[in-house]
Amino acid sequence: MKPIRVLFVGASNFGLACLEALFASEEIKIVGILTAPRDFKISYSETGVRNYLHSDIAHQYARSDVPVYVMHGRMNDPALLRFIDEQKPDAIVVAGWYHMVPRSIYECYKVAGLHASLLPRYSGHAPLVWSILNNEAEAGISLFRIAQGVDSGEIIGSRATEILFRDTIASLYGRIQRLAIELLQNDLLPWVRNEVPGRAQDDAQRTVMPPRTPADGELDWRANALQIYNAVRAQSHPYPGAFTYLGRTRIGIETAHIDFQRRAEPHRACGTVVAIDDDGMLVSCLPGEYLLKVATVRTADEAIVPAAAWARSVDVRPGQMFGRGRN
Repeated sequence: MKPIRVLFVGASNFGLACLEALFASEEIKIVGILTAPRDFKISYSETGVRNYLHSDIAHQYARSDVPVYVMHGRMNDPALLRFIDEQKPDAIVVAGWYHMVPRSIYECYKVAGLHASLLPRYSGHAPLVWSILNNEAEAGISLFRIAQGVDSGEIIGSRATEILFRDTIASLYGRIQRLAIELLQNDLLPWVRNEVPGRAQDDAQRTVMPPRTPADGELDWRANALQIYNAVRAQSHPYPGAFTYLGRTRIGIETAHIDFQRRAEPHRACGTVVAIDDDGMLVSCLPGEYLLKVATVRTADEAIVPAAAWARSVDVRPGQMFGRGRN
């Protein structure tokens, strides 16, 4: 049986892992790669956005015999469309990609995309971040046919994983990546060959999540410890991270945990530093709720350091309060 001719579309570490898995298959021939730079323009942002999970796939495959196209405009640019047509793919696989695939592509080719949720739930932007923020018990990955709408085409296959209480966005993403490769290895080719049909999504169950920006990482200390803990771990490395202020100083909160042995006193203001020890800074959230222990922080130069050492270096003391415009 002749190998299936696949054109790959992606620009992230996740996409690179998927591309390498496709290259490893004897039943697939990668005939072209479409990728994009780390910083790019997109319809929902006037200033452009940065792909914090970016991988320079163009550089890695520059010396290969596979044609590579780096997109600097839009997906419906005539030169880009000509590039796809010239490769004569049987199918297109999209993984780790921020741009909507236009009708001019998905109506001409079978286009399969990977989305890090159990569709139709968590369609749209940053599904894993939103899943942790919303304290979901489960996340997943879906392989689906790209069609009109937001992640709304027929489902080719899906895999689920539990969101563990100790998970960070990086550890969860790692499991999702392994499940994505499993999907590509087991579910993609039967669908491309029309041996297995896709299944329609139930639009009544669809949730579409909005985009997030680095500014969304600012912590609201009026939440409870669980909500703040989820906000920290959902936005930790490799994302820009959760952050707060001490006076006029912005400080990133990289890791934290809940102190289930102590609760905030009723009179204690939210965001107050209760104590500092070698394990970090104990901070109050809502009165009567558990306290949050900040373990590591991210400094202005992006260094991740123990919170206790940072507190000593800038003379943080119990009674000071985190939050914009305080102290």
